[in-house]
Amino acid sequence: MKAYNWDGSDEANPSVTTILPLQTFTINSLSIENLGDGFDGSIFIEGGILEVNTAQFDEVLGVFVTAPWRLDDGAEMHLNNSKFFDETITGVGAVVRGAPIDVAGRVVGNGADNHIETELLFRPSTQLEVADEEDELFLDAATEYRGGSYTGAGVLHQIGDALFQLDTSILNKVYDWDGDEANPSTTTIGSGRTVWLRPESIDTDDNGFDGLIQIHQGTLIVNTLVHGPMVVNFLPWLLDVDGTINLFDHAVISGTGNPIFLNQPTGSRMLVAGQINATDLGNVIYSPTTFQAPAAVTVNAASSLDLVGPTIYEGGSYVGDGLLSQSGDAHVVAPTTIGVATFDFDGNSEATTWTLDANLTLNVRQVDVIDNIFNGTILAPSDATLTVNIGNGDRWDMLGTIDVGSPSADPIFHIAGTPVKVAGAVNVQPDASLVFDADANGNFIVTGGGKVIFNGANNPGNSPGVEQFEGDVEFSSSAVLVIELGDRFDRLLIDGHVTLGGTLHIEVLGDFAPEPGERFTILTYGSRNGTFDSVTGSILPEGLFIAQDYDDGELSLVVALAGDFDGDGDRDGADFLKWQLGESPNPLSQSDLDDWQENFTNLASAMTAASTEVPEPSTGIMLIIGMVTLLTGGRTVVSKLIR
Repeated sequence: MKAYNWDGSDEANPSVTTILPLQTFTINSLSIENLGDGFDGSIFIEGGILEVNTAQFDEVLGVFVTAPWRLDDGAEMHLNNSKFFDETITGVGAVVRGAPIDVAGRVVGNGADNHIETELLFRPSTQLEVADEEDELFLDAATEYRGGSYTGAGVLHQIGDALFQLDTSILNKVYDWDGDEANPSTTTIGSGRTVWLRPESIDTDDNGFDGLIQIHQGTLIVNTLVHGPMVVNFLPWLLDVDGTINLFDHAVISGTGNPIFLNQPTGSRMLVAGQINATDLGNVIYSPTTFQAPAAVTVNAASSLDLVGPTIYEGGSYVGDGLLSQSGDAHVVAPTTIGVATFDFDGNSEATTWTLDANLTLNVRQVDVIDNIFNGTILAPSDATLTVNIGNGDRWDMLGTIDVGSPSADPIFHIAGTPVKVAGAVNVQPDASLVFDADANGNFIVTGGGKVIFNGANNPGNSPGVEQFEGDVEFSSSAVLVIELGDRFDRLLIDGHVTLGGTLHIEVLGDFAPEPGERFTILTYGSRNGTFDSVTGSILPEGLFIAQDYDDGELSLVVALAGDFDGDGDRDGADFLKWQLGESPNPLSQSDLDDWQENFTNLASAMTAASTEVPEPSTGIMLIIGMVTLLTGGRTVVSKLIR
């Protein structure tokens, strides 16, 4: 028919339509009202089916096409399970199907298994209520939200895709956000719009979302919470393994809708096991966030994502040619690798605190937006390794704080990867260890009494510089200590025990020309064992060497003459003993022996000092075979030299 005046002619006293259980009421009409397409009355579907097929003529196509009908402001539609009408009838849910519905009035779902199978448009005046815990209402088709009120202790199932075109809040106790998990729904938030979800749960099973969320310059607020007697408890929600969030152009995810705290790192925690993709600049996640393996975060080129909320890393993948910023404090509890082009390690505030209870690897081009400098804090209460690999091999600068250890643990914390300049505060608590596998330089001061181990190069830097250690220091066999000598020179001041090994590399700065007999005390220590395995470095003028002079509490470098292996200003039996013990520049070499032969000043003293059998030189002076000088007093050991 052309028009069916469904609610009657008296709009002041509109009609009531009741559809009995298992019955179907079908309207096939161009219009459901004489003056428009709005229904102003009340509809009660008691376990039956309502099908409304309205249409309009499409002048372009020349045919009639389906057209929406309107549930006017003030009108009501009740979808009731059949048991509410007659308890003797097996519970059958109400069903609405047919043409799309423009809802400006009230929709109520009572009992289980009630379905609206047609497309819906919700207006600001819409009131949708699923009142009691046993009640549920399924929105099976695409739903457009333009505001409205959504309340009740029951379950609202979003089976069809949801498009939010105006600010909307959903307060149902359970909002089954993704609907059918075998075919989950998509949620799209329009430009500049805010969607505030405040249920206790966003799923009937695991509080997880398996669908697709697209936020275009909009804001998504998820408050899964329980109201206690005195407080509100925020519950976490899960972006499940199959779930995806796409952020576009200043999109925002927040954990609270309180205007005071909207852009604050508080509220419901977002657990991410699915995918987050950021496109364009200015995307922000304020929610506290936990990334669970196999979470996958991609920040595309010319795009950014800032993690402002407290963040927990339990593994996952972090890639892309864009900028990922960690502005909120971060806690690594499972091995995690971040591989974005630029990772702002200390965030926009340059004050991020990282707690490393597991390994963190950064394979990035930069660790800061501007200057490759970290100004935050690194706490290492457990055994862990921080590996920073800058793509082009550049150094990164640690100007913040490193604190290794805790009252209940004595961890070993490694810093590996590309070189690092340490110019901030370093504290290693007693019995804890800080290990530099990466090359390190800087004028750092290590407090706390713990141990520092160098497996790579250590260059005090600052041309030259001073490093201070309250605890023990160890140079492993792979370590290289680089010492710069000039009018000023590098020094290491070690309060505890030093274990020496590896290579001592000496560089003479500029035009500095040391004189024979000059001493440079480069190490002071409480106690020592070992010596450097080898010595390399700058070539001194012909006939000069740099000797190592180990005293009870210090190591000095002494400029010495050729053959003066102990650096005392002469070439005598004591120097020959150093050659015998393999403590000349080229241990047990003919060239070092020749230097001593050609320059010794007191052969008699060398001969009278002989007391034990010595190694036979390949050539040379057989008259001193078997000499061993028994030295007493003076300095204890003079080690290897360099020419």
